[in-house]
Amino acid sequence: MASCDRRTGIALVLAALAANGACNTTLTGYPFAIRALYAAPISGLRIEVLTSGHVPAGADLSDGGTGIAQVCPLGGAGRPLSLRLDGSWNRRDVEASLREKLLQAGYAPDAQELAEIVEVIGAALSGPKAVHLEGQTRELEVLAVEIQRRGLSAPTQPEACARQGP
Repeated sequence: MASCDRRTGIALVLAALAANGACNTTLTGYPFAIRALYAAPISGLRIEVLTSGHVPAGADLSDGGTGIAQVCPLGGAGRPLSLRLDGSWNRRDVEASLREKLLQAGYAPDAQELAEIVEVIGAALSGPKAVHLEGQTRELEVLAVEIQRRGLSAPTQPEACARQGP
C-alpha cells in the first residue's frame, strides 16, 4: 500500500513540474517587452520607453533589461532625442546626464519630472512588475503602457515623435 502512495506522490510531483515548465515562468523565468509613453507637461516633453529583457526564474525583476527611449516636444521648444538603455542603470549618473542632454536638445527639464523620468525608465528596464502604470506616477502623465510576456512583437523603434496621440 505504501508503494502505491509513493508512486502516486511521484506522479503528482512530475505532473506539477511539467505544468510549471509549460507556463515558462517557474523553471526558466520569462521574457518581456514593454512600451510605455509618458508626458512631462512642465518640461514640455513626451518620452517613449521601449524595453525588453528576461526575468529569471524565482525573481520578480530583471537586472539586465535593454532598450531605447525617445524624447519629443509637447508642441513647444525642444527637438527629438534618443537614448540607448541598458542594465547598468545608475540613477544618479543617469539623472545628471539626462538633464544635460535635455538642456542641449532645447528643453527646460523640471527637477521633479526629471527625477520621475529616470525612475520610470529604470522601472521599465526591470520588467513588468516594476513598470509605472496610470495612478503610479506623481509628476508624469501616463499616456500608454503595453506589456508583453509571450509572443514578443513589441515595436523596435519608438513612435512618440511621429504621432501626437498615445
